[in-house]
Amino acid sequence: MKMKMVVLVSGLVLLSAVGLWGCGGNRQITGVITDDSIPKFQKSEPAVVGDLPSDSVETDAPATTELVALADTREEAEKIAELYGIELSSYSSGVATYTTDKNAQELIEFGAENDYPELTPNYENKLYTEQ
Repeated sequence: MKMKMVVLVSGLVLLSAVGLWGCGGNRQITGVITDDSIPKFQKSEPAVVGDLPSDSVETDAPATTELVALADTREEAEKIAELYGIELSSYSSGVATYTTDKNAQELIEFGAENDYPELTPNYENKLYTEQ
């Protein structure tokens, strides 16, 4: 029993010594983290169906905005579409997706004033990369 205790204590002492030796020593600063070296994320505008890259041909068709709302059933999602006068695009797992050519902010404010179920722009987050 005494031998096991000696082995255990000596093992702990050895591990402590190795840990202290590994953490100590001469450390040097190899680089400084600045705000410029941290990747940045950019929040894009609400997803616009039909958005074209800047180098492609522009069309005269109005851009449509995607909005989402929570709804328990497809029928409830269709009622929300009727309240706002927008088109139900899809419904799945309690989330309804709508498309409209109306101003998203005005629709959200209209819904808040009339105590309608809340609409939210369908944001598309993209990683910011330098070109």
